Order: sequence, then C-alpha cells, then structure tokens
Amino acid sequence: FVVGVAIGVATGYSAARKAPARLPSEQEAEGQWLAKYRAELRLTEKQVRAIQPLLPKAVDQLGAIWFRAILTMGAVQESVDRKVEPLLDERQRAKLVNYIRRNRAERLRIASARLDAESRKGNNIWFAAAVGDTNAILQHLQAGVGVNEPDLAFGLPPLSLAAIHGRSASVELLLREGADLNARQSDGATALHAAAFFGRLAVVQKLLENGADPNARSDEGETPLGSMEAEWETIEFIGAILHVELDQEEVLAGREAVAELLREDLRNR
Repeated sequence: FVVGVAIGVATGYSAARKAPARLPSEQEAEGQWLAKYRAELRLTEKQVRAIQPLLPKAVDQLGAIWFRAILTMGAVQESVDRKVEPLLDERQRAKLVNYIRRNRAERLRIASARLDAESRKGNNIWFAAAVGDTNAILQHLQAGVGVNEPDLAFGLPPLSLAAIHGRSASVELLLREGADLNARQSDGATALHAAAFFGRLAVVQKLLENGADPNARSDEGETPLGSMEAEWETIEFIGAILHVELDQEEVLAGREAVAELLREDLRNR
C-alpha cells in the first residue's frame, strides 16, 4: 500500500521534479488539442462541433494517467532512497532526509491540486464513499456507475475510499450492492490493505467478516499486515495526499488493534 496507492503515494520525487509546474487546465488542454486538429486537418465548423464532445473525458483520463505516473515513479525513487539511507554517514543522511521532505512537500502540492479539482466536481460515487454519503452512493449506483469502478485521481474503487476514511456504513452498503471485497487498486492492494494501513478497526472487522483475504498481496508483495510497517511520518503524508483527517494517537492505537486482529485471523485459518 505504501509504495503503491495511490499509492504510488508513499511518493518520492525525481521524475516529478522534471515535470511541468502544472498541467494546463481542462479547458486549455481541450483548446490545445482542438487547435492541433484544426491546424493539421483543416476542419470544418461542423467537424469541430462533432469533435468537441469527445475531448473532455479524454483530457481527464490523460491528466489522471500523468498524475498517477508522477506519484508512482516518485514512490519507486523514495523506496531506493530508504535503502540507500543506512549506507550514508550522519551528515549525508540528514541531507537525504531533508531532500526527501522537501520533495514530499512538492508531491503533496501536486496531489492536493489534483484532488481539490476532483472534489470540486463533488457529484460522484468516489466522493460520496469518502464522505460517507450513503444516499448519494445509491443514487450513483442506480444511475449505472460501476460499484467497483476506480476513480481517476488515485485508481481507487469506492470500497477502498470508504475504507480509507473509515466509513463503515458506506462499506456495508457497497458490499451489499455487490462490491468486490478483493478488488485491486492501481497498486494491487485491496480495501483491507487500505483500512489496515490507517488503523480502521471497525472497517477491517467488517471486511474480514465478509470474507476479505488477509493474504492478498499488492504489486509490491505486501499483505495487509505487512503494509502496516510504515512510520507515522509516512502515514501522515499519505493521509494528507488523500485528504484524510488523522489523529495520531487514534490511528496508532487503531493500527495496533488491527495488527492483532489480522494476526488472530491468520492463526485461525
């Protein structure tokens, strides 16, 4: 979960450091795309009107791909940094840690801008799952939104977002409506990984009771229990990227209880 999320969101930096300071707005990107078509293809006005409705969704998808690629490549970089750190002397280590923190702040800025843009749209199943709006979740499902459909910002299905934010009622509703307990996020982790990582004891209990797999492995080979090895600084950082309100004492106590629950569940299998 740490090296992926969203997660690619344990996040590092090098590729993102070379990226443009910002992506063009959706309107700018659509305009640039259409302008290229106009210049190269000499479109008629009728053709322009027919093409314009095709662009917004494509632009949104490209922005999401760019965003996740930046975080994922950064996460890989930081995972290497952490392995390098023990090889350094005290002065070098201090410089590396400071460098990681500076670039984490930049990654947080990029992620927050992306999530803020998604949140302003507001009316979607992923936002509803995150805030625990069960009525809105039902409305989106009845309108035909897939119960396991991943969001564009982080590649997280609604169940994972509800688990991350500790929304037990939303988790229960999504499961009742057919959500896949072991649906994979963009990093291969599951809702159980996400709930365990943030110490969401009630959600972890509900997922296990409904048959979630405690042996499921992310793309990095981590089980839900293994994903809990991160230090508070990383938990806090990932929470900030995902706009999750965290209380350190509550989260750490929850993680301790979740770890014991997962160990007990594994022993009883």
